[in-house]
Amino acid sequence: MEILTERPSLDDHDFGTIRQMCGEAQQWARHYTGMVVNANVLVVTASLIFLGLAFDEGTPVNQSVMILIVPFVMSIFGLFLTKMLYKLYCDCISRMIRLENLLNCYDAKKYEKIDNRGSLLPVYLTELSKPASVSFFQRQHVLLSFVYILFILVKINPLSVYNKIF
Repeated sequence: MEILTERPSLDDHDFGTIRQMCGEAQQWARHYTGMVVNANVLVVTASLIFLGLAFDEGTPVNQSVMILIVPFVMSIFGLFLTKMLYKLYCDCISRMIRLENLLNCYDAKKYEKIDNRGSLLPVYLTELSKPASVSFFQRQHVLLSFVYILFILVKINPLSVYNKIF
């Protein structure tokens, strides 16, 4: 993105609109970050309930396997949900960066005369970075998917099926 060194000529109405939109983009970005955490905690918690049901002593093996498929599907759903919320977060951050650029927040020369400290915002903030929560939940869902597959295989116990056939 090209850093603007001169603010485009804006009237008070346009300037106020850009400031308001920038604030709203910040709020939506915070909202999506919180949604990543809250939605994934809900998905993982619900998956653990099904995991407990699958390993109940009174549950037959066939039913346990069917129950274990539910958390596996929920883990895949969690991956897609996290990706979708991250995309929405990126859209908000991109919009916010664009609006901050229109407000000359990255222009180092503009504020040098005032306090000699450079731009209001450092230029590295114009680059998108993935929040730690997104990376954490994506890795967690991949790991849990493998764990659920392993549990399904343990419940089916392919070696005992193989020994019964031969």
